[in-house]
Amino acid sequence: MLRATLNRALPKTEASWQKVIAQAFAEARRTLLTLAETENRPPADYATTLLVAVVTKQWLAVGHLGDGAVVAWLTDGTIATLSKPQRGEFANETQPLTSVDALTAVAYFCRAEPGQVRGRAGGAGGWSHGGREGHEGCEGERGGPPDSRRIP
Repeated sequence: MLRATLNRALPKTEASWQKVIAQAFAEARRTLLTLAETENRPPADYATTLLVAVVTKQWLAVGHLGDGAVVAWLTDGTIATLSKPQRGEFANETQPLTSVDALTAVAYFCRAEPGQVRGRAGGAGGWSHGGREGHEGCEGERGGPPDSRRIP
């Protein structure tokens, strides 16, 4: 959904970037809840954090829920933290995407940065404490460990 939206037209304002990122979070959450229902499992079985980062020649746009972080390598050689890990009341506690109020807890960073991000598809990165090897990257897909399943 995110890729299709961006292929049609890139947002031009901070508000429109935030809306696109918010739609990606909502779609991911709906997918997880549908999967839980289909497999007759509680949504908590699919609890996960989510980082979404889009880097263009003109914009840095990030949506972030959970204990991960997103950084960008800028053309001046510095590394900027675009989003910091969210923390719960206790150590190692974070809000998963499957929680009832997850979409209200998403943090956004959307800013015009003409020509400031270094490289192509390698100028920004993210990580999550509980993350596994599988992810979908800008340059294609890499599979996760044998016990992981890709969610459409």
